[in-house]
Amino acid sequence: MQSALSQALKLEFHRRMKSMLPSFQKAGTDFGGVIYRKWDHADKKYVFIFLSPSPKFDRFTVELAVNPEAEFPFSILPGDKSPRGAARERIRRFSNKKDGWWDLNHSHEPDMKLILEAKDKVFKATSAIPGLVEDAVLQICQAIPVFLQSLEHTSGDTP
Repeated sequence: MQSALSQALKLEFHRRMKSMLPSFQKAGTDFGGVIYRKWDHADKKYVFIFLSPSPKFDRFTVELAVNPEAEFPFSILPGDKSPRGAARERIRRFSNKKDGWWDLNHSHEPDMKLILEAKDKVFKATSAIPGLVEDAVLQICQAIPVFLQSLEHTSGDTP
């Protein structure tokens, strides 16, 4: 994702997180994305949201994770769980987004004409960010309880 788009995306995402999920605090950045976390007192683990812009295309996805430690569990792959209680999933498992990506423009399309046109439409992509981020955060709000509940059902499966 182009630097200007990435910056605008991260600013809008932070604004929406503060207003819609204020219990999540920005915890840092890694792999070009932004990590938010909150402490779950009942389960005694951190719940994470990771905004992950694509490094190659003008689109983004979101990952959810839990970990008894304060760091996002990058050491495990999405869909995996660790014996210590960390788990990580991409939002597509819990949302109505078929592939789990929000596209700012058509930069991911294999058609070269569309790619060149997309590069000329940075303004249009930037103007799409608020609506796409709002949709993403709404889906995060719906996905978090489902994600946490799915961990309860599988907690006996991990050694």
